[in-house]
Amino acid sequence: MHQNLSIEEGFNVREKADELDCDTDVEIGFVPVGLKGADSKSDLSYHDSAITVNKLAQEEGIELDTFVDYEELDTTRLKSTEVFLGGLHVTYEFLKNNPGTVLTLIQLIKDHYSRAAVDGEAQMSLLIENEDGSVTELDYEGPVDEIDSILEKVDEMTDSETDD
Repeated sequence: MHQNLSIEEGFNVREKADELDCDTDVEIGFVPVGLKGADSKSDLSYHDSAITVNKLAQEEGIELDTFVDYEELDTTRLKSTEVFLGGLHVTYEFLKNNPGTVLTLIQLIKDHYSRAAVDGEAQMSLLIENEDGSVTELDYEGPVDEIDSILEKVDEMTDSETDD
C-alpha cells in the first residue's frame, strides 16, 4: 500500500446528513466540514478548495451533488499552501457504474493543485459507501502529484468485489 494512504471504516455520511436534514440523495459530492460531529446545519462549512474543484468539475461536465448548497454554508479558507479537500463521498453503485468520472475528478484535482500549490501537499478522504451500507474511508495525505494513488486502492477494491 502507498505510504501516504490509510484505510479505515468510515462513518455513515448519509445517516448523519439525514439527521441534520441535509440532502441525502448524493451519489458523489464533497462532505461538508464538521458533518460527523455536527448538531445542526449551522455547524457545517465547505472548504474553498472543494468549491474550486466543483467549478472545475462543472467545466468538464461532471455534476457533483451537494449535501447542502454551497451558498447556504460558510466557506473555510486555509492560510497555508496545503490543499485540504476534506471528504469526497461516493456510493459504491456510482463508482461501479461511473469509474471514469471518479478517475477524471481525481485527475482534475491533481492537475489543478499540482500547478497551484506552492509546497504541493494535499489531504483528502474518499468515503466509499459500500453495497451493504458500511463505509470505507481512504485517507490520503502527501504530495499533490501523487493524489491519484488513491485510485490504485479503489481499483483493488472494485476488482476484489468482482472476483467474489
